Amino acid sequence: MRPLATSLLFLFAASAPVLACTDTQINGGTMSFVYSQVGGGPISGSFLSDGDLQLDPPNMGTAAATYTLDGLEYLVVVGGFDNGTSFTDVSVIIVRGAVAPGPGPYAFDGANAFFFFVDDASGYDVPADICTTNWTLELVGAVAAGKYGATSGLLTFDTVSSTSVTGTFSGTAIDPNTFTTLLISNGEFNVQGSTSVDAASWGGVKSAYR
Repeated sequence: MRPLATSLLFLFAASAPVLACTDTQINGGTMSFVYSQVGGGPISGSFLSDGDLQLDPPNMGTAAATYTLDGLEYLVVVGGFDNGTSFTDVSVIIVRGAVAPGPGPYAFDGANAFFFFVDDASGYDVPADICTTNWTLELVGAVAAGKYGATSGLLTFDTVSSTSVTGTFSGTAIDPNTFTTLLISNGEFNVQGSTSVDAASWGGVKSAYR
């Protein structure tokens, strides 16, 4: 399991290009899940992002984006939660394919469907423009108590539209630095377009923000 987790992380980090949003970002809604350390270790808790990633205070809120890059169609869901103690939790789901991801199940395979969870990142700001971000390199570079990537599990999109992305997920995620494994359960996201914006009209937001 250790070689698998390590190879997944480095494969994606090496191959993932800088992302450019060419479609739509939806801001507002929730993303949540429960996590516990496999084997009964001390790491456990819950994640909840709630609000608009652009309009709410930094590091707080949820967003989804669709875009085309290098002939592949991407769908990304991001949640950020500032726990009020100078630490930020970040959760990211990425699905890509030859056709636009739509409703249905996707296995977290480390090739076309990914889940990342960064626990207690220090001094980290979640980008407000989520689809000009290479999320693997972004999260690998974060200083955090734990950085986990899914090695198994299932994601299901119930709704995918220009104003709504909803679904559920669960699985296991491993930190390739410590080999700590988390069980992810009761995952769900409900991104509703409180601000659904054609990204071409505000592509400079992130360069000013970061």
